[in-house]
Amino acid sequence: RWDLHDCYKVIPEALGEGSYSTVFRGQSIIVDECNGTKTTSETGIQNVLSTDQVAVKTMKPRPEVEDQLRSEVGLLAAARGHKNITRLYGVFCDYPGGHDEQETVHGEKQYEEATVRWSIVMELCACGDLLEHLFHHGPLEDRDCAVLMK
Repeated sequence: RWDLHDCYKVIPEALGEGSYSTVFRGQSIIVDECNGTKTTSETGIQNVLSTDQVAVKTMKPRPEVEDQLRSEVGLLAAARGHKNITRLYGVFCDYPGGHDEQETVHGEKQYEEATVRWSIVMELCACGDLLEHLFHHGPLEDRDCAVLMK
């Protein structure tokens, strides 16, 4: 999909960063199915408290990023519905900075090849993830692992 910013408001402050991506908090934008308008409060400000928050994982522009993206999306899709795996809501792409126009000799406008930026929208784990927990608290007891993996 090409409409990430029509579906989600992305908060520019990063939640975390890895070698392949940066994760941001996002806010779902509710669209009224009947007339296609965004739901707003009486003041005209979008009611962000009534919409779902998500994690928006934006992939860094690297040659191997598409393989990483396919792998991650494939895993999330295969584990769909599992209570211990974050839910995948969508995969989006866009051109950061848009297209750059250049005039040709014939007076027709051509566009430079732009790098596509991929984003994965998934369930937000507001309390962090298992790796973060292990980093801060050390290994889990066997019985705690059994409860988590049940």
